[in-house]
Amino acid sequence: MDTDNKANAIPDDEIDISVIPPITDFKGFDFGNTKYFETKPKKTQVSIRLNTILLDHLKSFGDGWQTRLNDYLMQSFFSGKI
Repeated sequence: MDTDNKANAIPDDEIDISVIPPITDFKGFDFGNTKYFETKPKKTQVSIRLNTILLDHLKSFGDGWQTRLNDYLMQSFFSGKI
């Protein structure tokens, strides 16, 4: 922020956010890379069955396939696909 903007900035605690309507539809909103949250999201260990061809494909990229699958699912979730 340049000097002029800093001098004219309203302090955060003086901003009236009561007039801002709540966001209820996140379809089409780009959350960027879901790997980088401000806080680390809680994860729960689960057991699922995947088609062998899908599992082989995921594992073919090496270690981290579970993280990549989780990232894909999070992107799908945030983009409204699932």
